[in-house]
Amino acid sequence: MKKIVLLILTVLFSTISFGQKIETVYLDFKDSTSNMYIAVIPEARPIKAFMFLLDGFDASPQDILVQTELPQYAAKQGILTILPILKTGSLYFGVDSLSQQSLNSQIKNVIDKYDL
Repeated sequence: MKKIVLLILTVLFSTISFGQKIETVYLDFKDSTSNMYIAVIPEARPIKAFMFLLDGFDASPQDILVQTELPQYAAKQGILTILPILKTGSLYFGVDSLSQQSLNSQIKNVIDKYDL
């Protein structure tokens, strides 16, 4: 399974590596399945804006990178795109208070980390 994930990430990285950088940020180093995000960072600095791209039910940030070119397009426009997995995991609707708290903490983390 790890080899498949590595292969997919390698293909993704090679197809979208022009003009942006992909970074995975874990807010809890003990847990690599939730409370994390993938950032598609524009090459141009300073970053003009940022957006959170929430996936559909039971999708992963890696799935989003395969399904849409929006993060790559945004990066070319100087927009930082964040693809999160909230503390509640990948099976969330985003309306419960724990999901909202997790999203809020990720927003604060992004603002601090990327000096926005």
